[in-house]
Amino acid sequence: MSDVALYKNSRQQEFCNLLNKLEAIGMNQSDVAARLHKTRGAISQYVSGYANPSATVLELMRSIVEEVLGPPKEEEPNDYQLKEQIDDLKRFSPPDYEVIKTTINLLHKKLPAHLNSSTKDASKRMVGKAAAAVLKTGGNQSAK
Repeated sequence: MSDVALYKNSRQQEFCNLLNKLEAIGMNQSDVAARLHKTRGAISQYVSGYANPSATVLELMRSIVEEVLGPPKEEEPNDYQLKEQIDDLKRFSPPDYEVIKTTINLLHKKLPAHLNSSTKDASKRMVGKAAAAVLKTGGNQSAK
């Protein structure tokens, strides 16, 4: 597939993006067609925009990509995002913030040695994830 493609709709675009991921690891359109129980021609029509992949075909493609490549990985926040997340946590009352910091430090100490990075880096990651959870629940401290 070309680097610059014009897609007719979001289904075609998603199908082509998923196909590109599989092609990047060496699968070809015939391999994908076999896994989808489709013909090579059907795949070609989805790619060209002549035919539109159904919701079922897209769901199968997502499943194939996850099976072959594993589940999508969560992006690591950058330093600016981590600073914002830490600032969000600091909005808790001082006692609650201290509980958060203590909890993160205790969790970090329980990591196996081969996973245990520098305290500063691990704390940043954990605080970032805690901040994201807080933002997701809207700061509702009773949420589990």
